[in-house]
Amino acid sequence: MKDAIDKKHGFYFLRVGSNNDDFDLTLKIKMFVKGNIVETTEKSEKLYVYQYPEDKFPDDYKLTTFCNIRPLKGKKFCDFLVPTVYHDRTYVYIQKKLPASKRWWKSKVHLLFKLL
Repeated sequence: MKDAIDKKHGFYFLRVGSNNDDFDLTLKIKMFVKGNIVETTEKSEKLYVYQYPEDKFPDDYKLTTFCNIRPLKGKKFCDFLVPTVYHDRTYVYIQKKLPASKRWWKSKVHLLFKLL
């Protein structure tokens, strides 16, 4: 995991990934920031936005999304870009961890049966 905040230009950047080709991973990412927009390399994942009460925490949000690491398909990381000048913390959780060869084998068997 690598992250950085650019206060001058107003962006928080996060990259999560794996250098291990043995496992397919599904990661859950929670970011606590001032802002409710995320640009990401994950096109099929939803973004869940929770706004904290305005009277206690003005403009504070918890942004939750997911990242799928698939090393056999060449996908080893996910990038996230949040337009904000304030970043409190980020949590990354492993949701699923499957052997990459097992997932690859299932997709090839499924494709074989489709062709028959």
